[in-house]
Amino acid sequence: MKKIMLNMLFDNDNMPELGSIQFDKYTENLHLLGVDVDKLNTVLTRTVCVNTYNVDVFPFQSGDIAFADDTGRIFIYNSVSDRWHEWEI
Repeated sequence: MKKIMLNMLFDNDNMPELGSIQFDKYTENLHLLGVDVDKLNTVLTRTVCVNTYNVDVFPFQSGDIAFADDTGRIFIYNSVSDRWHEWEI
């Protein structure tokens, strides 16, 4: 069996723990709680999703945004570095 999470298809027996990370289909942004910020770069990168969880299509590209709603922190994905970088104003 397979399950769709964050617009990716995972095997039921090999799924990451994403905590509070959710995809807003209307804005196409991610929303999460501050306690799960570390998961952006430890679980939600192309390298991890493809190599560890066998995802065929990684849907995030440079400029995609993740909001930590309870802390006000904002992160932007960069596909070259394959990292979520905090946007500091």
